[in-house]
Amino acid sequence: SHGLVTGSTDGVGKAYAMELAKRGMNVCLISRSVEKLQSTAGQIEAKYPRVQTMWIKADYSKTDIYEHLRKELADLDIGILVNNVGIANEAPEPFLNQSEEFFWRIINVNIAATVIMTSIILPGMVKRRRGLIVNMSSQSGEIPVPMMSVYASTKAFVNMFSTCLLLELEKVNVRVQCLLGGWIDTKLLDSYTGVVKFNRRFFPSIMPSAQKYASSAVNTLSSGNNYTCGYWVHSLLLSWTQLTIGKNFQGRLAKIMVNSNPK
Repeated sequence: SHGLVTGSTDGVGKAYAMELAKRGMNVCLISRSVEKLQSTAGQIEAKYPRVQTMWIKADYSKTDIYEHLRKELADLDIGILVNNVGIANEAPEPFLNQSEEFFWRIINVNIAATVIMTSIILPGMVKRRRGLIVNMSSQSGEIPVPMMSVYASTKAFVNMFSTCLLLELEKVNVRVQCLLGGWIDTKLLDSYTGVVKFNRRFFPSIMPSAQKYASSAVNTLSSGNNYTCGYWVHSLLLSWTQLTIGKNFQGRLAKIMVNSNPK
């Protein structure tokens, strides 16, 4: 049985694949860079020599990749599917300043990839009457994030898709877990230098490394929690923002984000 991780050569995706390998699971890596795929596979095999790795090159911003993926994955026993691949705004900006090209790209990567990869892998899981689908979402899908409206909305889609699918699959022994991560110290935050520097200096526990987050997230699989932040600090933060004082703070923060944009 293999664990398949999309977007698995950087950040949380790579760290999650390493965690699965650490636990003795064979891994299938999918990403768009052959060089990074070969490097990640090599690192896994060097560290966990008993684990088998395979990789497939695919750019999820494109829509013509899925027939090839169906053929490559047709005979593979996938025990865990981790829909991790995702993109975000390079920096917060008003909706009207964002391009149609960006809209299609983020929809293809954040929504279509999750849906179509699930449609490819799920039939085998249902046939075997076992399987686990992990959808990497975000707390942005639970709280309003102006200046990143499309990104947040794609994550809200993943949240609802995960919840609906979980209910559909209860009787066939296929589980769906939705991960609502918060700030994680990855390349996705490279453009958010102010926030990153502030959190690293004053609140380092709020923004764990990809390795720390992935280790914690994989550990939640044994808890049976299907709708989780994957990391206890993020769980506390989300609960707080959903309380009255947290909602008030979030509302003020949203206004600050809007008013801080000069355009």
